[in-house]
Amino acid sequence: MVAIPEAAPMPTEKPEFDIKVTNPTRVADGMSSHVNYTVNTNTTNEKYSYSQSVVVRRYNDFLWLHDILTDEYPYAVIPPMPEKNTMNRFEIEFVETRRASLQSFLREIAADPLLKESKRLRTFLTADDEKFAEEKAETKSSLKDSLKGNPMEAGMKLLKLMGNGLNKVGTQVQKSVQQQMGGEAPMSKEDEKLAKYVQYINDLSEQVNALATRASEFVEHQSDFTANLIDMGLAMNLMGQLQQDVVGDAMRSLNDAISVIQQIWTEKGLREDRAFVQPMKRLVLLLNEVKMTVGRRTLILSNYQSACQSLKKAKATYKKLASTPGKSSKLPGAEEEIERYKKRAGKLKKKLHTVTEKINGVLDDFRDRKMALIRNMVLDLLLIQMQYHKQVANVWRNYLPELQKINLEDAVKSAEEFGLASVDENRPRNAVADSDDDEDDDEDDESEESGSDSDSDSDSDEKPKKKAKKPAKKSKKDSSESESESDSDDDDSDDDDSDDSDDSDSDDSDSDSDEKPKKKAKKSAKGKKASKKSKKDSSDDSDSD
Repeated sequence: MVAIPEAAPMPTEKPEFDIKVTNPTRVADGMSSHVNYTVNTNTTNEKYSYSQSVVVRRYNDFLWLHDILTDEYPYAVIPPMPEKNTMNRFEIEFVETRRASLQSFLREIAADPLLKESKRLRTFLTADDEKFAEEKAETKSSLKDSLKGNPMEAGMKLLKLMGNGLNKVGTQVQKSVQQQMGGEAPMSKEDEKLAKYVQYINDLSEQVNALATRASEFVEHQSDFTANLIDMGLAMNLMGQLQQDVVGDAMRSLNDAISVIQQIWTEKGLREDRAFVQPMKRLVLLLNEVKMTVGRRTLILSNYQSACQSLKKAKATYKKLASTPGKSSKLPGAEEEIERYKKRAGKLKKKLHTVTEKINGVLDDFRDRKMALIRNMVLDLLLIQMQYHKQVANVWRNYLPELQKINLEDAVKSAEEFGLASVDENRPRNAVADSDDDEDDDEDDESEESGSDSDSDSDSDEKPKKKAKKPAKKSKKDSSESESESDSDDDDSDDDDSDDSDDSDSDDSDSDSDEKPKKKAKKSAKGKKASKKSKKDSSDDSDSD
């Protein structure tokens, strides 16, 4: 059995945060159920009181963290959350996929130089259940206020949660803003720059999504190839069992090598999925988050422009009331409305300035991260390919001596000696020896039929048939006993009548000539020697008579 060569370790860097989401557990909650996840954190960040912490969170808790970070960091690229699927959400495969996505979500937040300092992240990773519930309740109203009176923000959030139209959300938001402003929304240089950036992200998303789809199909096809390898190894093993020689041994050894390659191939597919396919799919979601970030800046601009329009209308209303007799009682209310819109416009202007100032730096930082992310994905893929082919080469290198040591001449000679395997007996059979046995049996039959008289024929019938492997001494002894019996019969005939003796001499002479066996090309040397010896003894007895 060929051993699996060890793969070289993948290069890794120790991050500041080591976060693991584990142990998904289904929990009954009244008439419904949800899944809890255990979040384990190890960190060297000085702002954390403890270097290790373990908390239990559910999906809605992760969603709260995403939304609160979006509200407090509108200019940041918030890592994507897995979609909230209500169908088959308790199946093992879905739960495991969601667990991995939630783990990536937290790790990407902890790796972001801006988001990792958030106190909300600290609360999520370290707070106990009671403290965490209190903070969620405190921020609940602020999250509602951020959506109140802003249907576009709510609509964008709905698009995001439903996963519908994400690849075009930036363009849709931009068009919605222009439509809301009656087509009169001014496009500054910053707006034009961001619009072009969104278009670039749209194009990049399509290409990355296509690449992720092809890579996923490639990994799936590899499972079919693995099944074909198993079938090939089985066929090779069965064929090797029919070959009862060194070639068959080599074929069975090749089956072992194929089994090892099948294991390496399976591991390769799993590593490619983890190192390239899944990160590529997540990059698509991350690019959508970038468009959401640009969209948030556009929405802030829209709200600011709307506040300016409202302030303009409020001032016009105040001016109209001031110039109309009898409307002085409504002037205080109009003044309050002006102050309210002025305050709102000022707040939005400041927020827009902050977001616009920081979003360029965030997008530049994301550009660098994106380049590093794609580089690492491609590098990991290349390393996997190199390690895979190195492992396969080692397997074939270990198997090659098994094939090279086969001597075809010896293999052919071995096949001739042992013959083909018997299907009925399932064992090797010596065909050459069986052929020689048949020829020797024919020669023995001819020798036994050449008896000199009826007595020798009778004696010959009573004796068992001789076989080819019977010793030569045994044959010689039997021949001598036959001649002794013939001599005894001749002596009895001489005592009764002399004429019978002459006839016996004549018969013996004829018998001598008849008993000479015909020589054949394949008769053994020992058989010839025994026949000559028997002939000589018979002649001496005849002369004596």
